[in-house]
Amino acid sequence: MKKTNIVLVAALIILSSCSTLKVTLVSPNSIQQDNVKKIAIVPVAFAERQLAVFPLIDAAMYNKGIKATADQQTLIMTKSAEDANTFYKDAISQKSGKEVVLSGTKPETITADMFTKPEAAEFVRKVAEETGSDMVVTIVSQVQTLGVGAFGIKGNNILASTMYLFDKNGATGGIASFTSEAVTTGSKNMEVFKQICNENLKQGNKLVDILF
Repeated sequence: MKKTNIVLVAALIILSSCSTLKVTLVSPNSIQQDNVKKIAIVPVAFAERQLAVFPLIDAAMYNKGIKATADQQTLIMTKSAEDANTFYKDAISQKSGKEVVLSGTKPETITADMFTKPEAAEFVRKVAEETGSDMVVTIVSQVQTLGVGAFGIKGNNILASTMYLFDKNGATGGIASFTSEAVTTGSKNMEVFKQICNENLKQGNKLVDILF
C-alpha cells in the first residue's frame, strides 16, 4: 500500500508541475523597416513531436499511445499549420502595413533547429529571391510532452513556437517564442491534441506584436 501511495504521489507531483504561458523576446527586430516592401512567410512547420523520457516505464507506455496515433496527428498538424499560415499572414500584414506573401516551401523539409544553424542563411536567401521579398519570416512549432503520470495514463503537453525574422541576405533580424500552458491529457486524445496544435491561433499575435 505504501509503495502504491508513493507512486501516485510522484505522479501527482509530475502532473501538477504544469507550465504556464510564457512569451520570450530572444532578440528584437533589427531590420530597417523603411527598406522592407514585401515580406515572405515560410509555411508554418511542425517539428517532430518531443516525447517524454522519464519516468522510464510510464513514459514508454505514454509514448506507445502517441506512436499508435501518428497518422492522425500528422493530419491534425497539417490542417493546423494551414490555418496558422493564414493567421500569421494576416496578422503580420495588419501590424506591419507591408505586402505579405506565402512562400512555396514544403513544411516537411523544416526541422526544429534548422533556423539556428549557419546553413539557414542560404535557405532564406533562396526564399527571398524566389518571392522578391526583403524580409523572410519562419515559424517552427513543436508539441512537447513535459511529464507523464503513473502507468502513462496522462501526460503534460505544450506547444512551443518560435518566430524568426531574416533580412533578404539571410542575416537573423529578430527571434521570439512562446510556450503554451500545459494541458494534461491521454496520449490518444486527438481532440485535445488539436487544441494544443491550434495554440498558434491563440498566442501567435503575441509574437507578431513584439517583433513588428
